Amino acid sequence: MAHQTVRSFLAIELSERLKNEVQSFLESVGSSLQGFRLIPPQNWHLTLHFLGPIDTDEMEHLSARLAKALPGIKPFSISLGGFGAFPNQQSPRILWVGVRNDLKNLLELKQKLDGVLQAAHFQIEKKPFHPHITVARLKLRHSHSALKLETEFQGKARDEIKQITLFKSQTLPEGAIYTPFQIFRF
Repeated sequence: MAHQTVRSFLAIELSERLKNEVQSFLESVGSSLQGFRLIPPQNWHLTLHFLGPIDTDEMEHLSARLAKALPGIKPFSISLGGFGAFPNQQSPRILWVGVRNDLKNLLELKQKLDGVLQAAHFQIEKKPFHPHITVARLKLRHSHSALKLETEFQGKARDEIKQITLFKSQTLPEGAIYTPFQIFRF
């Protein structure tokens, strides 16, 4: 039987409360976001590591490693706040909402994951981790417009983070579909 290759990533899923706050903010600044395609809220998540295309057997092997490594992680809470663009506001390609509150424990979780992934021979990104939620992408690659926002997003809702999800990602012309492969509670 042939092995299947699946695009995948590890992420923290967001509650409806957090998504609703962000959605209200984006609606309030909507006129500033012309030229951007908003990502549907059901696809918003906090990516911890993009794995890329991997074999389903590899996903099973990684799942077993994560199941052993994550039970010692303590739950922590996050809220969302801040709004920005990658690579910057003068040449925005991706719009994001930042993550706030218990960043120390979030970074410890990220380091733990990186250790597990490295031991499983996955490439670890060299850039510093910038926790964010991608909420929009530039519609046309060659268009150029600076992002001018007068309003800063300050979320009030907090989520207690008790799990991460290993997602399968399928890219279709109408957008991406993310399907949970396995959930790891801690």
